[in-house]
Amino acid sequence: MSDDLAERRLQRVRDHMALEIEYDWDAVIATFDGHPRYEMATGQVFDGDESVRGYFAGSRSVFPDQGNEIIEIAHAGNTVLVEFWLTGTQGG
Repeated sequence: MSDDLAERRLQRVRDHMALEIEYDWDAVIATFDGHPRYEMATGQVFDGDESVRGYFAGSRSVFPDQGNEIIEIAHAGNTVLVEFWLTGTQGG
């Protein structure tokens, strides 16, 4: 795999996470390669546009100022690994 492809993947994840902070859901969805899908560490899966947008709506209703800060980001094989702080004030 080329270093250029790895860097493009890393940048796409950085862009995705920045757009989440801006709550620009259309732009966030556009960062997925065709089919949005979130798999949470809890085992929860949000698969498809409607499901992912539902996750955004639900999580932001509880944490209306939710944000993230990347601690470390790396590329390995076909995977981008991200360690980050998830921040927010619980509002409900």
